[in-house]
Amino acid sequence: MQFISQFIIKFSHRKIGSDEIADNCRIIYGGSVKSINTLDIMKEPDIDGALVGGACLDPEEFARISKFHRVLNKA
Repeated sequence: MQFISQFIIKFSHRKIGSDEIADNCRIIYGGSVKSINTLDIMKEPDIDGALVGGACLDPEEFARISKFHRVLNKA
């Protein structure tokens, strides 16, 4: 995951042509986001958020995902 986010950042710097804009771009992870892997995803230094797909159809699962910051702050 880190390799891909670094690629996106470098690509943005080259293609956008503005370091200020590229440095302020946010990277949203859009893979399979579940409560079991949310913490690992959000611990990545260049990942700024997650796009939750099918997991949001289960209210309990979505609630666990949305509370990841409580676990992250304790880690």
